[in-house]
Amino acid sequence: MGGQSEFVWDCLPILQTSKKPNQTCGSGGVFMKKNRLKILYIIDQLSFGGSEQHLTQVLRHLDRALFEPHLYVLHGKWDLLPEIEQSGIPCRKIGLPNILTAKAVGKIPYWVREIQRGKFQILHTYLFASNLYGQILGALAGVPVRISSRREMAAWMGRRHIVINRFVNRFVHRWIGVSEAVAESAAAVEKVPRGRLTVIPNGVDVRKFSPSNARNGYFSKANIPDNAPLILNVGSYRPVKGQVTFVQACQRVLSRRPDVHCAIVGEAREPVLSKIRRQLQTGGGGANIHLLPPTNRMERVYPGAALLVSSSYFEGFSNTILEAGASGVPVVATAVGGNPEAVKPGENGLLVPPGNPEKMARAILKLLEKPARRDELKKRSRHFVENTFSLEKMVETMQTYYLKWYDEARRG
Repeated sequence: MGGQSEFVWDCLPILQTSKKPNQTCGSGGVFMKKNRLKILYIIDQLSFGGSEQHLTQVLRHLDRALFEPHLYVLHGKWDLLPEIEQSGIPCRKIGLPNILTAKAVGKIPYWVREIQRGKFQILHTYLFASNLYGQILGALAGVPVRISSRREMAAWMGRRHIVINRFVNRFVHRWIGVSEAVAESAAAVEKVPRGRLTVIPNGVDVRKFSPSNARNGYFSKANIPDNAPLILNVGSYRPVKGQVTFVQACQRVLSRRPDVHCAIVGEAREPVLSKIRRQLQTGGGGANIHLLPPTNRMERVYPGAALLVSSSYFEGFSNTILEAGASGVPVVATAVGGNPEAVKPGENGLLVPPGNPEKMARAILKLLEKPARRDELKKRSRHFVENTFSLEKMVETMQTYYLKWYDEARRG
């Protein structure tokens, strides 16, 4: 194992200078497959959520000359499985919709043995249930480097969640926070040691998400005119996402601009769906406010929008804001969590208070009624994301830390 530690140390400067490692890392200058670090990722499910899509991008773009990724999924939906399978990444379903049960406890010995058989050097867990169950498995299996992601503000957690996280944190070696706001929240609420918590913001594939003047059939099927200004909101229907506030803001906009259309793209869930329908019945505008299904082709959706509105009450760091920016779409976002780190007023959008449909509507109208200003923001949005939040930069940073932390673990 000492030779592998030396290899890891040799590769660090290569990653940091963005050189290709295939022929320059490892003993004798040639990288052998057996030297790759094996990383086990564990996540709750593979739905179209932000964390799930982030991890899918990481898995697809990790340098396979350096790393051998594997994925365990606790339960739930498998929407993103085809992308995982296309990348040739081994994926297993643990099959535990509830980890706080006797069944879950009974399965611990089996999964500990499986992790030991896998000889994983790094464990990286995502989301609450996987951070709990996965870190316990990793500690019992003796995985040398155990990393836990923090992707949401701690404000959502109840007392039970806080107690559980503080307990599990004793098994964690390193934490990755998706924004400075999330890192500060985890340090304050969970008592995560700030010195072991690294901030790595989300990244977006700027080749996949790019500006376009054409609106495709996704919107025409919803009877949205090609020339109508379209205000977009993206995300599964959850109270924290503030879609009811978005609808209320759209109704105010429509009273001034009846030519505008608004759309929510995401998985419809109760109780938010019923609240939206009641709001449409009482506030009007239903013909111009569209509830559209989720799609894994969002790169074809964003360019058709005049603006993206992120209406969340809490937000770790929004993938949708970055994807919209890369697509040249300005953003109106609530000033919560990591949003102010991704939206710079005057640079790529505007910030508004959460839960305030009146101020949200004013911000939307301000950008709609100044086309020249909006066109300038489109260019700046793309430039800002390309230079600050590219997928390549995010993955390269993660790889550098994986190698650094493993080397530190091996050296003791």
